Amino acid sequence: MSITHQHKFQYLDSAWHSTFSEFRDYINGITDKSITIQEALDTIREVKGLPKRYLITEGSNNKTITVQEIAYNNKKIEELFDALRKGMQPESPNLPFKKMKDREKQLLEQLAKYKKGKIDVENAYTKIAIGHFPPLQKGEKAKEVDINERSFYYWIEAAIAPLSDLTSDDDAGNLEFIGCINGTPPLDGGMSYFENGDYYWTNNAGNFVHAIGMRDLLATCGFSTHINFSQRRKASIF
Repeated sequence: MSITHQHKFQYLDSAWHSTFSEFRDYINGITDKSITIQEALDTIREVKGLPKRYLITEGSNNKTITVQEIAYNNKKIEELFDALRKGMQPESPNLPFKKMKDREKQLLEQLAKYKKGKIDVENAYTKIAIGHFPPLQKGEKAKEVDINERSFYYWIEAAIAPLSDLTSDDDAGNLEFIGCINGTPPLDGGMSYFENGDYYWTNNAGNFVHAIGMRDLLATCGFSTHINFSQRRKASIF
């Protein structure tokens, strides 16, 4: 089965989500270079904000630029990439809530429903982080990032609660992990979504700690049945 150019590069849904080099490879890799720029970029969010010379307008006899006219020309491709970013700022996070506290409560309610009420709500904890990559300085705009940098807003939600039906010492260290990315159901409990990552922090004792991947991070924090009993946390769901 052949893979079309568009399918191969389907992750280029926004000029802000890709680097210039990725965008250049996208343009140069188009097989039918007789198509217009607008047709080539029909899946990219910012195409609607391009200058008129790049766009096809109904009833217009004006010549529009084709891929052939800019392919393998770094300067022209960079001009197009810059026009895409200048025409539209990065998409703001489409948050499914208005108040943080309401969302935190909802997350705990979802955990309780999933475990049929068998969680310790009083000792549960939630955290919602909203930010931008790369981190912005005070007053800095997202559009000021370099063309070789990605730029996007994000939010990450986490909730953890002790399991009220697993309270013995033998249960300590056990953790039920539910992973989810943008609403996609996990195939293996979700741990594979978070296998990568290099984490560094200082613990309460002032010691430097390092972990690789989510499983190692959670084990370092006491969620493991392979560490000393005194270091294990209560059986929980995360």
